[in-house]
Amino acid sequence: MVLRLIREHAWAPRILVYYLRALGIILLIRALFHWMSVLGMNSWFSTAFLDMEMPWRIMTVYFAALDAIAAVGLWFGAVWGVAGFLFAAVTEVVMHLVFPDMFGTHQTAVVFDFVAVIVYVLLAWWAGTPENIGELLRLPPE
Repeated sequence: MVLRLIREHAWAPRILVYYLRALGIILLIRALFHWMSVLGMNSWFSTAFLDMEMPWRIMTVYFAALDAIAAVGLWFGAVWGVAGFLFAAVTEVVMHLVFPDMFGTHQTAVVFDFVAVIVYVLLAWWAGTPENIGELLRLPPE
């Protein structure tokens, strides 16, 4: 069934690549905002880096590095870019849902990350990732 869906919709991998690139641009913008915070260039829109609590400082540096790396990987469609994105998304969801007393409940970020991961999984399945194609090409039992 999946193989037939791939043959009928040969443009599915192209949609996945465009989605990954759009997600990469979003992560790059997010990384730039984190780096601006670290460098003290965006005190007009958030708390200055040195005035942040220590957990926020750690997470700001974490996301500044990880979002930038993931953005490059997503742009190139690399597996490590997807892995970086998934690490960043899961980390952000956990930090806002499990530790709301430390990081607050930023529902917009949680919903964005959750929807972005679900859309990626659905597009990857539809496009026929190597894992799905490997499953299709297994020899039938005799």
